Amino acid sequence: MRNITLQPILCLFFACSAIVLSGQEPDSENLVINPGFEYYFSCPEESGSIDMSLEDIVVPTQGSTDYYNTCSHEMTAGGNFMGYQKPFEGDGYVGLYMYAPKDYREYVTLKLQDALIPGQRYEIRFFVSMAEKVEYAVSEFGMLFTNKPMEVQTRRNLPIKALKKRGLNTYTSAGNPHYFTDKNGWTQVVGEYIARGDERFITLGNFQANADTKITKNGSNLKKAAYYFLDHVSVKKSGDILLLDELYVLGDLNFDVDGYSLKNKNHPQLDHLVQLMRRDKNLVVSVFGHTDDTGSSKYNIALSNRRAQAVADYLLSKGIPERRIQWTGFGERRPIVQNASENERLKNRRVEFVVSKEYLDHANLKFED
Repeated sequence: MRNITLQPILCLFFACSAIVLSGQEPDSENLVINPGFEYYFSCPEESGSIDMSLEDIVVPTQGSTDYYNTCSHEMTAGGNFMGYQKPFEGDGYVGLYMYAPKDYREYVTLKLQDALIPGQRYEIRFFVSMAEKVEYAVSEFGMLFTNKPMEVQTRRNLPIKALKKRGLNTYTSAGNPHYFTDKNGWTQVVGEYIARGDERFITLGNFQANADTKITKNGSNLKKAAYYFLDHVSVKKSGDILLLDELYVLGDLNFDVDGYSLKNKNHPQLDHLVQLMRRDKNLVVSVFGHTDDTGSSKYNIALSNRRAQAVADYLLSKGIPERRIQWTGFGERRPIVQNASENERLKNRRVEFVVSKEYLDHANLKFED
């Protein structure tokens, strides 16, 4: 936790007349098109042929992501060159490298039926199985949402820092402290994401370089890599809406004159914020304290800092890491109503917060009652 000083401040999918559908029941709540990799143009006959085989599925890099289906002899969803695994459901699944020499990576991009709603929380689920013929297991799968499919001329990892510089702050991940080591069955991966709005594609894979990827050995005398089969991807609405980069007032914190203690034992709004931050490890919160116009400016700045810090301390007490919290106070400089009555002064004695993917400058935010 840190006190801050604020400064002013294509890839179109093609159509085909011959599309084959393997047996899979549609899920009306799932936004992913072709979630189980069942719709295909042609039966896969060689590795790396996913772009030529599947409808509404693309590979965003030069990595050669694989498609397996029971219709194939060479690329069967059963016993294949990476090991034996039946599909989680239906007849198909994909396979990709999550860790390999020289940061080689493979990804898969799936199209959504509709654009995501700003501020809506979504639950992402998919199933993975570690291939038999590789030695390493990973502990995390990354998920990147975009408004159009990417085309990046690389065989290496798509670095998150570089993507953020290009404005793609739409990344989340799901981890397993015990690593994804099951080679016999399927393990469910679950993540959450708060939408910025207009996202229409989800890309799955490992966006970290080898040096930053947590791995563990699960076998010996095998390929020095991590490769996984992946099946049944879903993106569904989940819970309440909380808009990113929007200013919210903590309505249940009304402070006494000269007070900065949290008066109530129960804080539903703060507890809801805690739940959201626990679910999405990429979220950060900026907390802003305010006062009425009673007292000197110097005193009010110190008091507003203490009010913001009280909220930050509450989040910290609930297990939110310090690095994900920042706070500052503005004194009486940003009233939301006049200070003509005690009721109006009560409204100005407040704490606001903004949830985002990166810390924001309060000067660029507009309060809406």
